[in-house]
Amino acid sequence: MWCQLTARVLWLLLTLIDWGVCLRMLIPPGGKRCLRHESHPGEITNGNYDASEPDTHQLDILIQDAEGHMLYMRENIAKGTFAFATENFQLFEVCVRSRPSRCRCHPLIIRTIVPGATNLADREFFLEIKQGAEAKNFDLVGSRLLSSSV
Repeated sequence: MWCQLTARVLWLLLTLIDWGVCLRMLIPPGGKRCLRHESHPGEITNGNYDASEPDTHQLDILIQDAEGHMLYMRENIAKGTFAFATENFQLFEVCVRSRPSRCRCHPLIIRTIVPGATNLADREFFLEIKQGAEAKNFDLVGSRLLSSSV
């Protein structure tokens, strides 16, 4: 009896939880990597990203919906967070683009590094996307409820 109850509670929790996406990818110099994911109406989507060194090339992040509306954009990123909500069911796309950085290097070094961009190291990029109940910050919600009741 107790085992069946535990199994039902576990099944209920698993059906209510909306899973997130977490991945690591290598971005080559001058390259672009994109990920498409779906979003339900009114659902909160947030995420974290983190890029490794070296900073010989910059990374830019752009998040757009299926209609091309910009949901989030940052240039020359290293680490950060994003959040948005969509009005209806649609796909959104997260793209990370690499481009040469404006380093304060000697002109000879710039000429040997940037033109072909073949001797630059790939940058590792970590992306975590949370949606639905997983995306909500319950500590913040709780602190707001406590402060409004006092």
